[in-house]
Amino acid sequence: TRWLYIAGGGGLALGLLLYAVLADPIARVTPDSWRWPERMATRTLGEPSLWDAGHRLMQTAAPESWGLIVAASPLADGNREAVQACRE
Repeated sequence: TRWLYIAGGGGLALGLLLYAVLADPIARVTPDSWRWPERMATRTLGEPSLWDAGHRLMQTAAPESWGLIVAASPLADGNREAVQACRE
């Protein structure tokens, strides 16, 4: 039974190692429509949605730029018609 535990533990360790090494390359070769890398990032960050994970990534990567986005949001919302007219 000792060898059974050793083999089981070794198999578990090898499986975890293979998952850690191969998960990223496998996710990257899947079709873009599956969104596996994005879903993996969302789960890793512990956020409920891709949108929330994106917020967190932007806040972390560029706090100053994120602050400008947050500050500009009410301005754009308040002037939606004028902004749309400029786009057209």
